[in-house]
Amino acid sequence: MSSSDIFEEWDTYALRRKLIERKINLDAIADSAKRKIVGMTGIRRSGKSSILMLLRQRLAERGEKATYINLEDTRLSSVHHPLDEAIKWFGDQGTLLLDEITAAYDYEGWLARTHELLKDNLNLIVTSSQGSLMKPSKPLRGRVLPVQVFPLSFREYLTFREISPEPTTAGRGELEKAFHEYLRLGGFPEVCLTPNETEKVTLLGTYLRDIMGLDIAEASGIDLATVKAFAEYALQTPTFSASRTLRHLKGLGYRIGKDRILSLEQYTSMSSLIHYTHIFSYNIKDRAQYPRKAYPGDTGFVYALQG
Repeated sequence: MSSSDIFEEWDTYALRRKLIERKINLDAIADSAKRKIVGMTGIRRSGKSSILMLLRQRLAERGEKATYINLEDTRLSSVHHPLDEAIKWFGDQGTLLLDEITAAYDYEGWLARTHELLKDNLNLIVTSSQGSLMKPSKPLRGRVLPVQVFPLSFREYLTFREISPEPTTAGRGELEKAFHEYLRLGGFPEVCLTPNETEKVTLLGTYLRDIMGLDIAEASGIDLATVKAFAEYALQTPTFSASRTLRHLKGLGYRIGKDRILSLEQYTSMSSLIHYTHIFSYNIKDRAQYPRKAYPGDTGFVYALQG
């Protein structure tokens, strides 16, 4: 199968797929791409691909030329320069929606060149599970408009579950029940739409293993057992500090130094597994030296880790 056939297949799939709308301004994202490269990033399985497909459908409704391509397709691994092939196939006018752009070789250089040469004609909207799009390297600085995608908000969760509680006692009870389930099992779209609770928990465990294994352990070179122990402690302790975490892991028998603890903090933050919040203070020194509060990228992770 040629690269053109693969591109055509993904674009057809994006147009035909039935999706639930998110509380995201798709028109604003499409209009922003006329000035900057729009880089959507966020935790794995939070719905970035679906948002790209919704954008593809919206642009088709507006009669604008666009295409959706998933660059993680293993069939593209044999294509020498898939991004250049995509331009040859699509042309230099319209909107390119490129899913998981970081899977392509030299994606930063390609984005910088293409945006500089074709910015008045070709709009680029890309996604990645890696946090590198939020803090781009030198070639892309000033060219990328970052958009962070999160799991479903509670309002979106109600929409996905088709829950429209009435302003009655029974309606309030239904709303509270949904809220407690949302807090326990989180807001990942696929988890939300899965009817069986056992399958929901299995999915959450799969997501957690993928994020820890692919986005943290593989990227940092730190073994998976250490990553898991770090995440469990960070999310259970009232406040997070590198020194206390180091003592805790050493007490469990892990051979690890403070530099690796700081590295794990960085990688868990970039992968959106954990969000670290500093204390509020006008004093920069206080914000830097006091312990942080660690929040999970999705509330379901606490349940997946601890049961």
